[in-house]
Amino acid sequence: MLQREMQPLSSPEEVKRMQRYLMSFPMQSPRESRLALIRRLMETTKVAESSTDQAVSISAASVQAISNVTPSKEQIADVRNDILPRLQELLEAKMYYTYRTATDEEMEQYIVMQASKPQQRFTQDEEKALIYAMTQEAVDLGVKLRKVALEQRAKGE
Repeated sequence: MLQREMQPLSSPEEVKRMQRYLMSFPMQSPRESRLALIRRLMETTKVAESSTDQAVSISAASVQAISNVTPSKEQIADVRNDILPRLQELLEAKMYYTYRTATDEEMEQYIVMQASKPQQRFTQDEEKALIYAMTQEAVDLGVKLRKVALEQRAKGE
């Protein structure tokens, strides 16, 4: 399964192939039983929620670093609620593409593995570490952008 997950990113051609597939997904008629497996996998891994949390955390950290304004909890919740449904749709299509060569039995086994306590713990720890690292990078970039903007303003540009 890891090979399947890495394959769409293995080359620029593969990235383009996946992008074309994702753009055409709304016009396709995916097999309902496969879509149900994809949705179960998404629910088990909470991939849409964690991806949304990553995007929101990075955005909030960037805004704060650039503008020195901390978004309120309500603003963050509103952004999260806006992003989540769109990200769910995109990830559903991406996962349908990613696991297109897996059998239904392999998908069932993968869902069971992802639902195990050790895997859930690993996934949660990985998510926390990723959010932390990406947020730190966003803050660093935001501080640099703010410095550049202030320098440009001081020069009168």
